[in-house]
Amino acid sequence: MLFALALLCITIVIEGSVLYVSGYRSGRDALCVVCVNVITHPVLSFILMHHNVLCPAWDYAIMVFMLEVVVVFAEAALWRFVYGWSVARALGMSLYMNVVSYGCGMIFL
Repeated sequence: MLFALALLCITIVIEGSVLYVSGYRSGRDALCVVCVNVITHPVLSFILMHHNVLCPAWDYAIMVFMLEVVVVFAEAALWRFVYGWSVARALGMSLYMNVVSYGCGMIFL
C-alpha cells in the first residue's frame, strides 16, 4: 500500500513537472494534476496488481499497454472538462504526460 502511494506521488510530481514546463503553473493546474492522477492511478494500479485474477490469459505487457491507452483517454477527457481544451490538445497533453511518467518509471524503477 505504501509503495502504491509512493508511486502515485512520483507520478504526480513527474506529470506536474511536465505541465509546469508546458506553461501551466497556477495552483489550479497543480490541483488538477493531483485530482486527475488520484482518479486514474489507483484504478490502474489495482487492475495491474490483480491482473492474474481478472485476465489470467493476458500477457502483462499487453495489459499495461492497453490500460495506459485507456488512462490517456480518461485523463484527456478530464483535461478537456477542466480546461475546455479541444480533443486534440487534451489527448496530446495527456499522451505527453503519460509517456514521460511511464518512461521515467521504466528507467528508474
